[in-house]
Amino acid sequence: MRNLQTTLKDQQDNFYLSENEPEFQAYDLLLQLETDNTLEIQQKVEKFPLEILLSKEIKFALKVVSAVRDNNYVQFFNLLNEADYLTACVMSLFIKRIRVKALETLMRVMIVLPDLLTNIMLIFFH
Repeated sequence: MRNLQTTLKDQQDNFYLSENEPEFQAYDLLLQLETDNTLEIQQKVEKFPLEILLSKEIKFALKVVSAVRDNNYVQFFNLLNEADYLTACVMSLFIKRIRVKALETLMRVMIVLPDLLTNIMLIFFH
């Protein structure tokens, strides 16, 4: 993938835009999720030419990045269902992490909720 990125960068420097570049740039953005470095992703996106930035592949990848960054597991899995095969393969690298975060969120809610219900019952029935 890195050799491909070097080739794409060289082509951009020469003002050549491959018809498949948005697809591969989207894969690269998704693979950047592995490092949890959203600043690096943002810097890459800011350097994209307008044609790439407006592509459906990049828009989709940015939705996935947003879902992962915001720990929105529902959106992530909805996007996974919408993804084409190769994008879904890249996204599958993060399924375990998304599931763990989802379970952590649910566990926090389940721990807080009984205390909250108890307090509400005390207020109303005291």
